[in-house]
Amino acid sequence: MLKIWSPILWSPSIEFIDFVQQWWWRLFQELDGLDWINGGPIIAMQIESNYDSFPKKDPTYLEDLVQLDKDAVFKDGPTFAPQI
Repeated sequence: MLKIWSPILWSPSIEFIDFVQQWWWRLFQELDGLDWINGGPIIAMQIESNYDSFPKKDPTYLEDLVQLDKDAVFKDGPTFAPQI
Protein backbone atom coordinates (compact mmCIF):
# COMPACT_ATOMS: atom_id res chain seq x y z
CA MET A 1 0.00 0.00 0.00
CA LEU A 2 1.02 3.60 0.21
CA LYS A 3 4.13 4.20 2.29
CA ILE A 4 2.94 7.44 3.89
CA TRP A 5 -0.33 8.63 5.36
CA SER A 6 -2.09 11.18 3.26
CA PRO A 7 -5.40 13.03 3.58
CA ILE A 8 -6.34 11.69 0.14
CA LEU A 9 -6.87 8.19 1.57
CA TRP A 10 -10.44 6.90 1.59
CA SER A 11 -11.73 9.79 -0.46
CA PRO A 12 -13.03 10.31 -3.99
CA SER A 13 -9.81 12.13 -4.87
CA ILE A 14 -8.32 11.21 -8.23
CA GLU A 15 -5.05 10.19 -6.55
CA PHE A 16 -6.70 7.70 -4.22
CA ILE A 17 -9.09 6.21 -6.79
CA ASP A 18 -6.18 5.80 -9.23
CA PHE A 19 -4.20 4.02 -6.52
CA VAL A 20 -7.15 1.71 -5.75
CA GLN A 21 -7.57 0.94 -9.44
CA GLN A 22 -3.89 0.01 -9.78
CA TRP A 23 -4.07 -2.16 -6.65
CA TRP A 24 -7.29 -3.92 -7.75
CA TRP A 25 -6.02 -4.63 -11.27
CA ARG A 26 -2.87 -6.20 -9.77
CA LEU A 27 -4.89 -8.19 -7.24
CA PHE A 28 -7.33 -9.37 -9.89
CA GLN A 29 -4.46 -10.64 -12.03
CA GLU A 30 -3.68 -13.03 -9.19
CA LEU A 31 -7.34 -13.99 -8.74
CA ASP A 32 -8.22 -14.30 -12.43
CA GLY A 33 -10.24 -17.43 -13.07
CA LEU A 34 -11.05 -17.99 -9.39
CA ASP A 35 -14.45 -16.31 -9.49
CA TRP A 36 -17.61 -18.42 -9.35
CA ILE A 37 -18.52 -17.75 -12.99
CA ASN A 38 -15.35 -19.65 -13.95
CA GLY A 39 -15.92 -22.46 -11.44
CA GLY A 40 -13.76 -20.93 -8.71
CA PRO A 41 -14.46 -20.47 -5.01
CA ILE A 42 -14.86 -16.66 -4.97
CA ILE A 43 -18.55 -15.81 -5.01
CA ALA A 44 -18.66 -12.11 -4.06
CA MET A 45 -16.62 -9.00 -3.43
CA GLN A 46 -16.98 -6.63 -0.50
CA ILE A 47 -16.20 -3.10 -1.63
CA GLU A 48 -15.65 -1.36 1.70
CA SER A 49 -15.73 -2.56 5.29
CA ASN A 50 -14.87 0.56 7.29
CA TYR A 51 -17.02 3.21 5.64
CA ASP A 52 -19.33 3.64 8.64
CA SER A 53 -16.36 4.54 10.84
CA PHE A 54 -15.28 7.45 8.61
CA PRO A 55 -15.83 10.87 10.18
CA LYS A 56 -17.00 12.32 6.86
CA LYS A 57 -18.97 10.05 4.58
CA ASP A 58 -18.80 10.95 0.91
CA PRO A 59 -21.14 8.89 -1.30
CA THR A 60 -19.00 9.70 -4.34
CA TYR A 61 -16.21 7.60 -2.82
CA LEU A 62 -18.39 4.48 -2.70
CA GLU A 63 -19.87 5.15 -6.12
CA ASP A 64 -16.35 5.33 -7.57
CA LEU A 65 -15.38 2.04 -5.91
CA VAL A 66 -18.52 0.29 -7.13
CA GLN A 67 -17.80 1.50 -10.67
CA LEU A 68 -14.23 0.21 -10.45
CA ASP A 69 -15.60 -3.16 -9.38
CA LYS A 70 -18.00 -3.24 -12.33
CA ASP A 71 -15.05 -2.61 -14.66
CA ALA A 72 -12.91 -5.29 -13.00
CA VAL A 73 -12.51 -9.04 -13.30
CA PHE A 74 -15.32 -9.86 -10.85
CA LYS A 75 -17.92 -7.85 -12.74
CA ASP A 76 -20.25 -10.86 -12.99
CA GLY A 77 -20.34 -11.63 -9.28
CA PRO A 78 -22.34 -9.96 -6.55
CA THR A 79 -20.84 -6.89 -4.91
CA PHE A 80 -21.47 -5.77 -1.36
CA ALA A 81 -21.00 -2.17 -0.22
CA PRO A 82 -22.41 -0.05 2.60
CA GLN A 83 -25.55 1.79 1.67
CA ILE A 84 -24.84 5.13 0.06
